[in-house]
Amino acid sequence: MIVLGGYVGNREEVAVQSLIAIYAICSLFFVGGLALGFKTLRRIKVEGSKGIKGRVLIGMVLNGLLLCVALSLTGFGIYVSELKAKLDQQEASDKHEFDAKINAVNTGFALQVKNLQSRYEASWAELTNNASILDCLGSA
Repeated sequence: MIVLGGYVGNREEVAVQSLIAIYAICSLFFVGGLALGFKTLRRIKVEGSKGIKGRVLIGMVLNGLLLCVALSLTGFGIYVSELKAKLDQQEASDKHEFDAKINAVNTGFALQVKNLQSRYEASWAELTNNASILDCLGSA
């Protein structure tokens, strides 16, 4: 078990949640970069575009691409965590069903053992109560 920021879970859950948080924070930086790029493009009219326009456009394109990658990875991480939760739930259901079947088999087995035990006890009682059988066994 791992404790991360008040969240308690197994390693896989914590890893997925951590990745989602990291991608969300990176997305904020990329949106900030895009916002600064738009602000710079608006300032070009006032201050001129000498050597700035290309750098701003390249930065905005890169920020936009990284933002798309981060958002798609965040969505994929959420999808994976939901899929894992469904699989864990199915596994727990299967385990419960399996345990119920095993308990039924064990109950049936226990009943058969009790039946055999009572038959053997009845046979033993019949042997010990019959003197002629005991005499035959003793003389041999």
